[in-house]
Amino acid sequence: NCQLGVKQYLIFIFASNSFEFVWRGVVDARFPEFCRWVWGEETTCEEVFWRAEDHIVGALWYSCTIAIVAILRFEHAMTTELSPLRPKWKFWGAKVIVTIASVQRLGLWSLTLVSLWTENCAWYLHAYLLCFETFLISIMHFCAYPEKEFQADGPLAQAGAAMSRVVPTVYGRVGENGEGGQADEGKVSDV
Repeated sequence: NCQLGVKQYLIFIFASNSFEFVWRGVVDARFPEFCRWVWGEETTCEEVFWRAEDHIVGALWYSCTIAIVAILRFEHAMTTELSPLRPKWKFWGAKVIVTIASVQRLGLWSLTLVSLWTENCAWYLHAYLLCFETFLISIMHFCAYPEKEFQADGPLAQAGAAMSRVVPTVYGRVGENGEGGQADEGKVSDV
């Protein structure tokens, strides 16, 4: 399922960033004796984090690849149906964001491991790169989502009008009014 490919990436990137925040910001900062107690007298929380980070970055790279393949499969499977919405640049935008996030993290992590610079320098470089990347990606999105598509006679406005006829009901099922066992507006379905 293409949707699962992208969802697993989003969940994994959130989880890996949360792990780093909790581990380095809470455990290492407030309970440094915890790591020595669990892993032995000679081990610091920072050493444990770097060992785990090796695996996290590898898994993140794999997760990114799955997400990009899922986006490509969806794009190819839905080419005809999505053609009125000009999906080429919209899909490219999604692929570029996922790729930049993963490749940049892998690259900065690798260069920190070989001692080309310190971790603080890598974080500053990451922040500066994000400024430039965001600017370039915003230009791409500006081209991918032109204003005319959202005007009353544009393809996205027509798609939005079709979706406004869809009413969610009990148990999250969605369908057109009066079809598929849908309840009248304001009433609860018996199903």
